[in-house]
Amino acid sequence: MDKRKALNNFIIVGTQRTGSSAVVSALGTHPEICCGYEWTQRISAPKKIKVMAQALQGNFSSLNPPDRKFLQSAFSEDIRWIGFKRLFRSSDKWVLHPKYSPALWIDRFNTHLYWFANRPSIRIIHLVRCDNLAWLCSKLMSRKTKLFYGKEYPEDIQVQADIKEAVKRLKAKKWLDSQLASLGESNPYLQILYEDFARDHRAVIERIVAFLACDPGVLPESIIKLKKQSVKPVEQSIVNYDELAAVLREQKLMWQLYS
Repeated sequence: MDKRKALNNFIIVGTQRTGSSAVVSALGTHPEICCGYEWTQRISAPKKIKVMAQALQGNFSSLNPPDRKFLQSAFSEDIRWIGFKRLFRSSDKWVLHPKYSPALWIDRFNTHLYWFANRPSIRIIHLVRCDNLAWLCSKLMSRKTKLFYGKEYPEDIQVQADIKEAVKRLKAKKWLDSQLASLGESNPYLQILYEDFARDHRAVIERIVAFLACDPGVLPESIIKLKKQSVKPVEQSIVNYDELAAVLREQKLMWQLYS
């Protein structure tokens, strides 16, 4: 890497199960963009910010070996933008308010939010999944099967939703996304809907590339798209779908849009 070259930075934020891995892979096909996965996921809490700050300047020495190797192979003298995804857990383990979730303390959510907001040159790409039932189903299926990005679920698998847990998890998701959307007041901010990405992945990637002031026209003809892990409708995948849907409608948690 050319140490004299200043790198522009972006961060992909959101909750899990929002298509972030597919977005990372697709962005990485642009010759001026270097995009990492979750750099700080397995970094101890006190070191997360320091490691992130170093890596955003092209110093990958503190990253875990797989991330370091990936970035070193992806980096070139043509790179102008470097970023990664920083996802936060929408845990149901909280009392009184989602902001008191132990998972968010471990994730250093407030520290990250403050750090981003005080660096207005960092561009924020916020991934949001609006269909909460589909999001819940994806969470439950991935938890049960241990299958994640790009892996298809067995056709015959079904999951049972804990209603109380589901409601708390969705309230946490709603609060998290509202907090992340507030970065639009301090940083260049782009909100991307999972549903739009699933419908037309190329149009969404071109939109992100343009947001980073790069030329979408140099993207390869074939870019990585979102792969559905299940072809079954959500109502056939969740055993107690009707009960869950009724409670979510009552709580106004079926569908959320954050802006």
